[in-house]
Amino acid sequence: MEDANNMSSKLPRTKGISDWIAYYRILIDDIKFAKRQQWNICYYTLLIFGAIIGLTQIKNLELRNYVCLIISIAAFIAIYVSYLLIQFQMDIWRYRKNAKIIIENKFPYDIASIASYPKAASWKYYVSFPIFAILIILAGFVAVLFVLLKL
Repeated sequence: MEDANNMSSKLPRTKGISDWIAYYRILIDDIKFAKRQQWNICYYTLLIFGAIIGLTQIKNLELRNYVCLIISIAAFIAIYVSYLLIQFQMDIWRYRKNAKIIIENKFPYDIASIASYPKAASWKYYVSFPIFAILIILAGFVAVLFVLLKL
């Protein structure tokens, strides 16, 4: 792990406090973007798994020949989506770490208190990722279960 002094040396070298505030705002916008992307990935994945469940409800559709294919697609989607969610979560953690370094090392005390960045990691930062993962795994399991029950 890199310490705060090493990380602060990697931050852009600027002259004024307004540049640091702008950089801090960019980091916050990046956090919001990554979190929105996580939610969008989760929504689209649920939509795909819902479509798989919808396939099982078509009365004249014979799924016996495609069971392995459907299960393979569902497994691939779950694995790939998990990878994407992990990548976005790692980006969020990195952005938060850099924002914390900026507040602790570059902002004057009064601006740091206005920024209202928590001094210690809050439990809320770590709750959403397991929710995404559990939701994706359950949705994939339900989709595969519907396919198997159709047989």
